[in-house]
Amino acid sequence: MNRIPRILAGLAGLGLMLTACVPLDVETADPTTSSSSGEPVFPPQAAASSQAPELPLQASPADGLEQRIAALHKFSVAYQLQEGKHPVDYAVPGSERALLAERFSQGMRFELPEKQSGDSIIVEMTCSKGINARFEAYDLEGRSVGSGQSSCSPDGPSGFGFGFLENRRVRQIEVSFVQESDVELSVTTFTSSDQEQPSGN
Repeated sequence: MNRIPRILAGLAGLGLMLTACVPLDVETADPTTSSSSGEPVFPPQAAASSQAPELPLQASPADGLEQRIAALHKFSVAYQLQEGKHPVDYAVPGSERALLAERFSQGMRFELPEKQSGDSIIVEMTCSKGINARFEAYDLEGRSVGSGQSSCSPDGPSGFGFGFLENRRVRQIEVSFVQESDVELSVTTFTSSDQEQPSGN
């Protein structure tokens, strides 16, 4: 089986990296404290006023989601799930659910479904040419709950995994990049098992 933590040891084979977004702590309830990436987590008003107008918001309809997942890179978590595999070792089997599969060529913010399950999320990107891409995740009130940046390429998905609190579920994903490229984005949620997660998560 293509289990992600095993393949992480040979990134050349999979091209997936789950990196530095650390699960939110229950004690860290103050939205003005720094996130794990070293960037500030803004209060709802600041996040909404300073970031929402920058990129267009697009809903991600459930209609056609299976077809969009089928067009993803074959190493993406969402694609492997649809193939009937269990690609995340540290996820409770059967808890994984693909929420988003989109293609776009400019920075964009995507709305995730309101009904979600699980306590963790994986955001993956594949690009038609090598570029630097950044993502940020927001809760319902517009507060940042996780972010990351990575070299994105056509070789396979680069990704970020992180946990979130029940009352701060991810509702929007924003992806930004400067260079021209067609970007493929997928988002998968799941419930974490008791197994140890990869370093940095």
